[in-house]
Amino acid sequence: MAPSISWRGSAALGDAGQISAVDVEYGFELDGSIVTQGKDLTAAPKSIWGKATKTVKDWTFGLRGEFKNGVYDKAALEVSADAPADLDAGLKVWASATKDNVSVSKVELTKGIDMDDSTRLVVKPRYYVEEEEGELVLAFAKDSTVIEIVATKDDQSITVSQQIDDANRLEPSITRTGAMSLEWERTLGNGNSLTTKFTPNESIGLKWKDSEWTATMNIPIEGSSLGGPTVNIQRDVHFKTNTKFR
Repeated sequence: MAPSISWRGSAALGDAGQISAVDVEYGFELDGSIVTQGKDLTAAPKSIWGKATKTVKDWTFGLRGEFKNGVYDKAALEVSADAPADLDAGLKVWASATKDNVSVSKVELTKGIDMDDSTRLVVKPRYYVEEEEGELVLAFAKDSTVIEIVATKDDQSITVSQQIDDANRLEPSITRTGAMSLEWERTLGNGNSLTTKFTPNESIGLKWKDSEWTATMNIPIEGSSLGGPTVNIQRDVHFKTNTKFR
């Protein structure tokens, strides 16, 4: 069993509608074994994060920073800019920062186009800086069907997500090289769900979400037989606070 304990809070800095107003979120995640197994309470958190969001003339700008696994001399950064609703576009940049430099790892642009009330096209070009490689994502949604195409210079994939009814969703996927997978999600109500994913010659995955509990199981496929399953059970406990400073 691998539980985790999460805490988060939020604060509004300044008066809403004023140019100086900033919305702030912050939180941390602890390894739940400090409770279940009596481990050292001074152990470093799995994650400490903070996010600031500011709206200027219908543009929304965000900056998120995170320290992971007790490493405090390097932070993961995520910078975003979302255009007004009528433009339906956005920009996101992923980077890492130390006291000496900032290194950009990925850049993503997003453009949405509403063709009619039930049809939408989303275009997402991405660029991976270190690998010097680009990727293009096209997502086409109509009624209860979403088709997503991901293309790089080396491979392409297509995924079709079909909402069969209110409780069932099927999602087959195939790549140009022949890799395939099939995912089935069963909605159990109240935000709970059971998801099964079958990847031939690789694994069978199960994910059961029940309120704050999430259980996952991965069973590797070894030739014509199944390997030993890996089971993970987590429970997230959230303590929320809302504070406003002026």
